[in-house]
Amino acid sequence: AQDGSVAWEMLQAAAYDLIVLDWKLPRVGGLTLFNRIRRHPQLSMTPILVISGFLQKNDFRLLAEFPVTRLLEKPFTANKLQLEYQNLLNEQYWYYENDNDIQFILQTEDDPKAILSKLQGMFKDAPNAVPLALLAAKKLVAGGYEKLAVGLYKQILTLDSECVWAMNELGKLYHRAGKPEQAMDVLRQATRLSPQNLARLCLMGEVELGQKNPESAKQMFDEVLEIDPEDKVAESGKVVAESLGDVIQQFGKDRMTHSFGSILNTIGIAMIKGGKYQKGIEQYKSALPFLRVKEDTAKLAFNLGLGYLRWGKPQQALPWFEKLATDSNKIGSKSKEYVQKIVDRTGIQPTSVNADEVLEMEDLQHAQGQAAAPSQHEVAKPLEKMVAPSILGDNHESTAPPVAPEDDIEAQAELVGDAM
Repeated sequence: AQDGSVAWEMLQAAAYDLIVLDWKLPRVGGLTLFNRIRRHPQLSMTPILVISGFLQKNDFRLLAEFPVTRLLEKPFTANKLQLEYQNLLNEQYWYYENDNDIQFILQTEDDPKAILSKLQGMFKDAPNAVPLALLAAKKLVAGGYEKLAVGLYKQILTLDSECVWAMNELGKLYHRAGKPEQAMDVLRQATRLSPQNLARLCLMGEVELGQKNPESAKQMFDEVLEIDPEDKVAESGKVVAESLGDVIQQFGKDRMTHSFGSILNTIGIAMIKGGKYQKGIEQYKSALPFLRVKEDTAKLAFNLGLGYLRWGKPQQALPWFEKLATDSNKIGSKSKEYVQKIVDRTGIQPTSVNADEVLEMEDLQHAQGQAAAPSQHEVAKPLEKMVAPSILGDNHESTAPPVAPEDDIEAQAELVGDAM
């Protein structure tokens, strides 16, 4: 590819056995492209051979965070290129082979002690236990054994105190477990060692958002956008940080006592009910990558569809309701009703609707490393119940109907709050 922008398009359109990455690419540079590749679920284990005549210390640290990644310094011979390529393939094969062995243990054992015992047997036989333990910990997380994974990552850090991979994953687990202070401690430690990992900076921004620290979150997202101005997660994070900052400035941080997901949903509800449809839709879409609880995500996605309806845009609303209609719960049932109403009253057929917007949101969620967290049975509260009624401004009340009642699918429909 003649530049990094074209290379990124090619990488998303087809599968490659090896990526040879020149660090000094025009337009989208090597640092930016490398971060995009390693955040992409389908490319995270594709071998990368970085070619450069000169790298900064931070560049070296970033490359060292990831498996199947090697540096080939200029000038080099064809034989050296072939050797490094073969080394990458051997490393990739090693990961796949051990991945299968660990998966077999998880499939044949359900007792955590037995799983840990067998894994420890594998570690003892390995010439270098750290890479194998890192792989095992990641598989444990995928299998639902997060406590075992936390213990394993801690053990890895006793063997290698500068293992940034372990710090990254431990920070994610602390965040998912509702331990933001511990998450930030380990993520800051990783960032001091390797400051250019954009996924980690976005995660730190997410943790700050959850702690209702919008200015600190915005700073993290700004750092990401300095390296990659097109980073969608960071762009979304800035929108959420600015909205959250406005609400905190108006009502005070000490009054925002409900869950992060509830607050984000409520901000969008206030905007839509106040007739600020475009801003409300942007708020909902920007918030989706940062929600970790399945119910929170479903409620916000439902409200996004309903926001489009109130804005008089049923074609944009339909794919959101369609996605939720397969769920066997109250939101799924209501979504089915809206799908049918849209089809009956507008003639729009689900198969004719472009669902790219929904797919783009799902890609952002994957980019942020989301996994469905256990239900916390939290519901979004109306803004009036989050703050003292006496300090509510008139701007939270709708002054005019969004669309004429005869054109609206359900003019009086309520956004998902306490009722759900």
